[in-house]
Amino acid sequence: SWLLPRLVGLHRAKELAFFGGWISAEDAQHIGLVNRVCETGAALGEARAWARGLTDASPDALARIKGDLNASFERSFEQALEAEAASLAACVTGPAFAEAMKAFGKKR
Repeated sequence: SWLLPRLVGLHRAKELAFFGGWISAEDAQHIGLVNRVCETGAALGEARAWARGLTDASPDALARIKGDLNASFERSFEQALEAEAASLAACVTGPAFAEAMKAFGKKR
């Protein structure tokens, strides 16, 4: 009752809850219930690729993004913009960003 309306919207959540039944993988993806649909047997490879993408990203940036998104339901648009600006400023002035720029310059 709390998570489903936030994932798929209130009206779709009511439809799913009232009528039950099966939903295809493609329909689940279309309404935002799942992020991705892959061929049978390919899920582990897809998950590993996603994990590699996360491990390549800045942990600080990911934490700030997650925090800002989680708090977005409790903030006004203006507050969200302010929080994003603060997160960006913290990320680009931190040591991880300086190291990433060095690595980029050296193509590593």
